[in-house]
Formats: sequence, structure tokens, C-alpha cells
Amino acid sequence: MENNENVIDYFNRVHTITNQMKANGEVMTEVVIIEKILRTLTLIYDHIVMAIEESKNLDTMKLEDLSKKVQRDDGEAQLAQADSSDLDEVLLMASTSMEDYCLGLWYLDIGCSNHMSGHKDRFVSIDENVKRGIIFADNSTIKTEGVGKILIQRRDGKQSFICDVLYVLNMKNNMLSLGKLLEKGYSMNIENGQMKMFDSAKRLILKAPPSKNRTFKIEIQINENQCFAAEIKREDWLWH
Repeated sequence: MENNENVIDYFNRVHTITNQMKANGEVMTEVVIIEKILRTLTLIYDHIVMAIEESKNLDTMKLEDLSKKVQRDDGEAQLAQADSSDLDEVLLMASTSMEDYCLGLWYLDIGCSNHMSGHKDRFVSIDENVKRGIIFADNSTIKTEGVGKILIQRRDGKQSFICDVLYVLNMKNNMLSLGKLLEKGYSMNIENGQMKMFDSAKRLILKAPPSKNRTFKIEIQINENQCFAAEIKREDWLWH
């Protein structure tokens, strides 16, 4: 798929090519075509691809259903692409830029020692007696105002927690510490410009392209506090 190609045009092009291949005697099953499409969608559709791969049985999925699914979610992917403003690398953790302000947008950073958020209303529980000093990349310091849990909704519809999140007053960017995730048994690798993270069972739980400042960012659905009464299936943190 070309970077400037829309979903409808791409599916039409794939349909034309596969028909030509079939006319030349090649066997092209629907599952092969679907797998090829999922592998060749551009990076902004990665979150859609992951959701389909995890929630659908590709052996029984129809090409028409895939087309409808991708087109329906295309608006979300285009919003992700539009959010292309990146922070200065040195000031990443201390920035208050409203251009990157997004409650569901989290930066993954190996240099960040703790998960951090400045959105107190997103915490379902918080211990405000915990005060810690944070040193940012520009050597500025700030004290945290507590530590707690943030409730998220995974792509499979279940709810989980991001635990041990520091509350930093007026912090505009949510930060996920890759170091903390590695301590909890997650593993990661960077291949072909993408970061992939796996759980302890070696299952892929996220993949993310790099930002211009060589960090990685993902969107996570944050649940409102009133969702806290809902049944929590597991307390480990997964993205989908």
C-alpha cells in the first residue's frame, strides 16, 4: 500500500491484481489475500491490524468483511496520522505543548524511570502521601503529587490497570516507562523501524512506529472513573 493511497483504492487495486493472477492460473485463496493485505497496510493502520488479528479467525473471515472493517476504522487511523507533531527530544518529558495533548496518547521511553501522568481525574485510586522527586531531561526537577492506578480498556473489551503511575501536576504528556515494563517480565525488540513488545508468554501485545524524536507512542483507551465498578478480568496491563 502506498503512503498516499486510500483504503478503497487499495482494496480495488488488490482485487484487480488477484483477478489477473487467477486468470493466469494461480491459486489465490481468500485467506492468503487477507493475510497479504494485513501485511501491506501502512503503519497508521497497525492498531487496526492488531485488533483484527487478535479478535478474528482469518480462516473464516471474508474479504468483504475485512474491507468494511478497515474502512469503518479508517477515520481513527487518519486521526492517528494527523497527530504528527512531535516534541523536542530534550524537553520531551517536561513539555506542556498542547499540540501533543491527548488523554489517550502515551509515550514509551526507555529513559523514563516511572509511568507518569498529569491527569488526576484518570486515576481510579491514588495515594497522595507518596512524594517523589523527578529529574527531567533538561535537568529541571519537580515533585510528584502521588502514585496510583489508571483504568484502561483493552482492544478485546476487557479492562486492566496501569499500576504504579506517578501523578505529576500540570504534566501534559502521559509517559510509560519501558524499563518498568521490562522489570515486570515484558520483552521488546526493534526491527525494521518498529518496536514490538511481548508478554511473558511471548505473545505480541503492541507494535509502534517511531516518532521523529526517536521515541514511540501509542494510543490507549482510558476509562472514566465511573467504570471502576465494572468487573476487572486481570490486573496485568495489556494493550489489546
